[in-house]
Amino acid sequence: MEEIDKIYDFAIIGDGITAGIMKSMAKSTKSKYVCFTNGKTINNRKDPRSLALSTSTIKIFNTLGIELKAQKVKKMSIYEGGLGSIREKSKLVFDMKDNDGDYLSYIVKRDEILEILRKNVRKGHARKISDILSIKKDNKKIFINMNNGEVISSKLLIFTNKLENKFQKILKLSYREKHYDQHAIVATLLHEKSHKGEASQFFIKGGPFALLPLLSEKKKNLTSLIWTNPSSTANELIKSPQMIISRLNELCKNKLGLVKIIEGPKSFPLIKYTLSGNSDDRLIFAGDSIRSMHPLLGQAWNQAIRDLAYISDAFMESQRLATEVISVPSFRAYKRIRLIEGLVMVNASDLINNIYESDGPLLKGLRRNAMNIINKVDPVKKLLIKEASGGILKRPSLGKTFSVKMKND
Repeated sequence: MEEIDKIYDFAIIGDGITAGIMKSMAKSTKSKYVCFTNGKTINNRKDPRSLALSTSTIKIFNTLGIELKAQKVKKMSIYEGGLGSIREKSKLVFDMKDNDGDYLSYIVKRDEILEILRKNVRKGHARKISDILSIKKDNKKIFINMNNGEVISSKLLIFTNKLENKFQKILKLSYREKHYDQHAIVATLLHEKSHKGEASQFFIKGGPFALLPLLSEKKKNLTSLIWTNPSSTANELIKSPQMIISRLNELCKNKLGLVKIIEGPKSFPLIKYTLSGNSDDRLIFAGDSIRSMHPLLGQAWNQAIRDLAYISDAFMESQRLATEVISVPSFRAYKRIRLIEGLVMVNASDLINNIYESDGPLLKGLRRNAMNIINKVDPVKKLLIKEASGGILKRPSLGKTFSVKMKND
């Protein structure tokens, strides 16, 4: 084996929020790490997207010492129809009382999270992804060979973005993909009426139409829009901002009053994928590296952060037990339970999208009756909220382990 130039607890390959949070966790667990990026900075990106963060996710941010200014969601309403002049056919409402008085979610602008992460995490040891020549491993470490002859050794290698083709070939992994032929149009809306802390999702022809409440700025009412359309329709709309404004005012007049777009619009293709193939325990895949899902459940970012919570739990546990990360119970839970949870969420969002895309009379009746029945059964509503807020199978003990560590320090 070549001479090793650097040795780390783990190496991160990827940019963006997931990589930034992983760095914050490294800082909190006092782990030695190196990050490989595409050379992009995580600040100054004009992006109108917002994230609906679960209670569990907010607690993780707080544990890391990251305070987010978020709009707290008191109520979440899901409709079939019910937007503009479209007749309401069924309705499902979640309220704080269904969640033991806790808020249902927290809405934060994506750019604001990136900016906070930029300030919270120092640059540290960084390399370019494009300079990676090959990846090798033995029973104890991963060896990353660079173009300049440098060899970097790490106990674990963590991917946070979708694997480039060269990494798929090196690691003998691939993706199972499904392209929805749909695009999500996202924008920040300024509007007349107060949103009252209510998030809404309307299933209409073409795809879901979601309105996520944002914190007001200078007493201005703001809402984040996620509007799914067939790709051809989205492409036509995005070419004509005036057409989008006109259509939005038709659809939102009863809910928000007069609407203006102050950020965006932007359009993103929607795709479902999952990582396929056997991998070594020392290779870890989180967030976009392992899955992508339809945004209608608003769970993609929460799922990524849950991945990292399991990983961080494993690091804390390994330090406490003075043993290898890959040997501790939290790591085994990540490899088993967490991957099942993530796959279930991907397939659930895919199934719901398929059900609402169908014009068949059987599925129409099924979705309307199901929504109306669930709306009347509190235990089922509470179960759904519990899964959305942190998972039914197992919850990482990140907050507890960090507090123990901090006291000992």
